[in-house]
Amino acid sequence: MNEQAIVFKEVRAVRVLSTRRVTSSPPLLYNAAMDALRRHDLPFQRGPWIALVHGDGASSVDLEVGVIVPGDFTGSVPLADGGALTTRDLPPVQRMACLVHRGDYSSLGWSYRALRRWMAAHGYRACGPSREVYLNTSADVEDAADLLTEIQCPLEQLAEHPQEQPSKRRRAA
Repeated sequence: MNEQAIVFKEVRAVRVLSTRRVTSSPPLLYNAAMDALRRHDLPFQRGPWIALVHGDGASSVDLEVGVIVPGDFTGSVPLADGGALTTRDLPPVQRMACLVHRGDYSSLGWSYRALRRWMAAHGYRACGPSREVYLNTSADVEDAADLLTEIQCPLEQLAEHPQEQPSKRRRAA
């Protein structure tokens, strides 16, 4: 992985159709969600896809996966295992540390480690679940090295560090 630029963003509220599980196999959860959307032929099945990482356990992770939907969409979509994708609104976040990971999903850990090192060096800590916004998917690229995933982590400044001014501030999804 190349060195990634970390920027601050204000992230707007967004509506998602998602499901949450503690899983040792994130790809199975994504596939179940994608299959459900395909079965119901919903117009937003291509995404953008999003994941919220609510925890980072060693052998399993508390993961929410879903797709960003129009603000007026309501309802749920049944999953084959009896669960469901349900509609909910993610709140806006005023300060997200963001970086774009380029490469296979299996190497996302490198970018998370780089983000954690940056946070520690600059006096920040996470104050909520991180988000992964999939800017493209394997259906969009021929080579997994070209996958783009934006990692977003909500931040709070540690008391012992002075307020740092971000070099860039953007508004994004």
